[in-house]
Amino acid sequence: MKLVIIGQLPRKSNSRRIVTNSATGKPMVIKSKEARDYEMDFEKQIPIRYRQKLDGHLEIKGTVYYRSNRSDLSIELLLDCLERSGVIINDRRIVRQEIYKKIDRKNPRVEIEIKELRGYILEDE
Repeated sequence: MKLVIIGQLPRKSNSRRIVTNSATGKPMVIKSKEARDYEMDFEKQIPIRYRQKLDGHLEIKGTVYYRSNRSDLSIELLLDCLERSGVIINDRRIVRQEIYKKIDRKNPRVEIEIKELRGYILEDE
């Protein structure tokens, strides 16, 4: 399956905020508004036919196009989005990844291909 997601992929760890849980009064850490907005936009871009909840051993290959070279290559949020949108069942199922970083100032995006690895066996399975 091949996907193109339009928009700048933010880092999951950048700009986390500490807020107070209104129900418990305890502090909790949440993602930045930028990360939460990206998650919602990501989900809107996934066609229903790709919400397959892939559950085998998975390989992910792709390129993250950033607006500038100031961004670190970080795909943690991308993996969360794949789970949240129902493309994969769990990002722990990804056993191989090949991700590249490129710059496209006018059209930041993520281009990825996800493939189930038939016959792949982890030790102790």
